[in-house]
Amino acid sequence: MKLPNKILLISFFFISLIYSQDISGNYKLSGLSAVYYDFLRQESSVTITDNYGIGITAIGDTYEQGEAIQYEYQSPTPEAFLNGAGVQLYVNFYTDGSAAIAQGSTYPTSTTEDCISSLSTLPITGDQGYSSNLNSGVTIPEIDIVGLPTKSIYSGQSAGSCSITSSPVFDVFPQIPTEVTIPFPINTSSISPELGQLIPENTVLPGQTAGYALVSNKLVSTVEQNTDIRPSLYLEWHAIDGPVNNSGLGDIIGEDEDGDGTDYDRIYGLETIRAMYNTNLTEFNCGTWNYPIAGRNIIGLQSIKEQQCLYGTLDSDCATYAENWVDNCIDKNQTTATGNDVGNLYAFDSNASSSLWGGIITWNSINAIEIDDSHVDFIESCLDDGDNSDCAGRLSFSYTPQCLPSFTVRLFMAELTELCELSEQDECGVCGGDGPVTWYNDADRDGLGDPNNYKINCLPGYCIQNESLTYTECGDAGNTWDWLSMGICSDGNGTIYGNLNPNMGDFEFCNYIMDNVVPGYENATWIWDRDFSTNSLDSDDTCINIDIYHNCSGGCINDADGDNLCDETDENPNCTSNIIDCNGICDGTAQDLGCGCGEVVASEYYDCDNICINDSNQDSICDELEILGCTDTEAQNYNEGATNNDDSCEYLSMNINKIPEKFEIQSVYPNPFNPIVTITYGVPTSQNIEGDIYNLSGKLVSTMVSQYQPAGNYSLKWNATGKPSGIYIFILKTESEVKSQKLVLLK
Repeated sequence: MKLPNKILLISFFFISLIYSQDISGNYKLSGLSAVYYDFLRQESSVTITDNYGIGITAIGDTYEQGEAIQYEYQSPTPEAFLNGAGVQLYVNFYTDGSAAIAQGSTYPTSTTEDCISSLSTLPITGDQGYSSNLNSGVTIPEIDIVGLPTKSIYSGQSAGSCSITSSPVFDVFPQIPTEVTIPFPINTSSISPELGQLIPENTVLPGQTAGYALVSNKLVSTVEQNTDIRPSLYLEWHAIDGPVNNSGLGDIIGEDEDGDGTDYDRIYGLETIRAMYNTNLTEFNCGTWNYPIAGRNIIGLQSIKEQQCLYGTLDSDCATYAENWVDNCIDKNQTTATGNDVGNLYAFDSNASSSLWGGIITWNSINAIEIDDSHVDFIESCLDDGDNSDCAGRLSFSYTPQCLPSFTVRLFMAELTELCELSEQDECGVCGGDGPVTWYNDADRDGLGDPNNYKINCLPGYCIQNESLTYTECGDAGNTWDWLSMGICSDGNGTIYGNLNPNMGDFEFCNYIMDNVVPGYENATWIWDRDFSTNSLDSDDTCINIDIYHNCSGGCINDADGDNLCDETDENPNCTSNIIDCNGICDGTAQDLGCGCGEVVASEYYDCDNICINDSNQDSICDELEILGCTDTEAQNYNEGATNNDDSCEYLSMNINKIPEKFEIQSVYPNPFNPIVTITYGVPTSQNIEGDIYNLSGKLVSTMVSQYQPAGNYSLKWNATGKPSGIYIFILKTESEVKSQKLVLLK
């Protein structure tokens, strides 16, 4: 079975070459660091087979879905080592914004076949699509995509952004930091018990995918063995398998090619197996194992030991007995089978009854012989005479590489050095450089340099015997070059570990004691934390200042008005209250509320010249202040407060040519009406007349007439504009009679 190629950690370097057109030029990879995680897409078990041809296949180990099966940190690797490994990368940036991997570039690729990976170095060329914005002001993250602290020396620093928009080889990743999800859980607890967590499937991950870039002719290589190299470009790239980064997917998107229910199809070749080694300590009755037990089922083994204790009455507190046995008898440092042990493993048997045989598959356990034979190894020659009655002992098994469904998370950090003609280099060999750099001391490691303590040289350091010598001259003279520190190796609690090996850099030595047991150097950790800077902004290098304007006590160095705001950041350095009026007077009272400093503020609806802002009928009354109503003094409903006629005037007409015989409402027309109705009535004798309109709730809507009227015939008009549709009642009354009429307003 031939599996898809897996790009090595080295792949990241190219990362779209992130610049705008103003950084056109040719570059080569000169340093590389990377972090690589592999997690399982499905719960998976690996098997082991017996070494005797008996035909027994046992579960050797089981991984949970989302469990990390590999964590690899490739520490900063120098150019010489990269070249020795076959890595030669040349990248050209063109003025039109395109980029290409140039001729002569080679890189190693890993091909997995039959679950075994092999390396081959191949030439690589090709055009790439990219975008960049060096002024984006993004911050290089302090965590990776799965939420663990990054290994980046530049984490937390402002940087430019970049992306790869297309590539035949590398990940595609966005310029703008983008949230990602993945349809599988991720458990980082096995990588970092203190900071790890279980992230559910389809959950937005803690970190984001994106590319970051730094460009400067004063960059310093973070790779200790790159002694005479000054990179010009730093690239960082965070990626995870999936559609956003266009990696780890099958050949046909939308088709589940390996039966896991998703488009993902990356395969991890597990070439060795986890194992439990016995310390063989006699004081804890650990027993003696010649081989390790396959897998890391420590909880299961502890349960078996507790059962053995109960059956054999080995201790009054069997739970504690089993816990102590595991703590003292299982090697915590050696967790993976190595060398010949891959072919010589005991098989763990988790069945409750297996406690009789120590939880290990033995000859007696497979033949149900209830005699404990877990203290000796099986000797295959007992089968030669055909009489198996003398056979007994622990069976040994072999593991062969097996393939597991996986997905990967990657963080790449690369340094590239610009290539140019000799005439374009400064005396330090830096393209477009300004010559030797002033390296300011930063004893408090706050990123701010001490203007009174510095070294001037092409590289961050100095020749102890003669500071005027360059790095090369210092070495040629047999003198000692003292490098400025790139970081601190400590136990995390304040104890700093010095470098015991003069042939190792500080970072290299710290990684050594992290990976190996060195008495007195426990719990080592490395923090990228330089003791130098290229700026001279520190006012006091004996402490970590709040910023360049504060002293070690947290007070301002310059504060003329004593308001605890440093003059350099105080908008009003000579005004204690920091209240300045519109005339520029400290603590003054003048205000500019829209019509000029100190001027009277215009009333609402008027501009500063006291002219209506809105006056549609040009009557010098602002539209917002107009009062609608009847403005005709001859009308029955004249409104003396109205400023704008709304056609609601009502008029009373009288006909006295014919005196009516009785008091009555003569007519209502039209009825139904909208919005004006005419009402006529007759008054047979002179008297006081009242006419009102009510709604069905009995509420007075309008008074139509209320006056003394001579005998005659009269007419009223009611304008119901603004009134809701419905039934109204007109009531006409004298001192002795009342008449009513229903009115129907229908809109």
